[in-house]
Amino acid sequence: MRRHVLFAALVVAWMLSGPGCGLKAGLSPSTPQAAFESVQKAFAAGEFGAVYDAMSQSAQTEFAASLKDMAEKSKDAPPLARQLIGFDPVEVSKLPPREAFAAMMKAVRQAGEKLGKALGGSGSKSVFEGSTIKSCTIQGERAELTVEYASGSTGKVEMVREGGQWKLAANPAGRR
Repeated sequence: MRRHVLFAALVVAWMLSGPGCGLKAGLSPSTPQAAFESVQKAFAAGEFGAVYDAMSQSAQTEFAASLKDMAEKSKDAPPLARQLIGFDPVEVSKLPPREAFAAMMKAVRQAGEKLGKALGGSGSKSVFEGSTIKSCTIQGERAELTVEYASGSTGKVEMVREGGQWKLAANPAGRR
């Protein structure tokens, strides 16, 4: 239960941290690096359905379970309280998973932009903006990218190959 909420929060944070995260037409996710870069571009363009499509089956299933868990926990809360997180999990959970993911990501992005502006900035900045892939280790159907962010810090992104295409693994923030 807590794991689902944590996973949802980690996915949202990870996605928000990317400067562009999506599947651009014509860019095949035939390598982990191309898949990651394509996800970045889709995210930057606000193509959250494409970001969902770039998630592994396992990640999509875990997202649906996390959203269901969030909706169940918040169903007795007043609607205004549910809106404090930028979207109503009860209402969003009624949508098909791909649409629910896109609606949730759009709402979270808008909330981040409003917060950034309220704090005197120009809106929400992506942690992946200016990021570069430093290395890629492939072991069978799994890959791990080491990414250096504009801030100078590094992080790991896990990928999995499904149907010949590389996709974001179930828990991008994984194994912590």
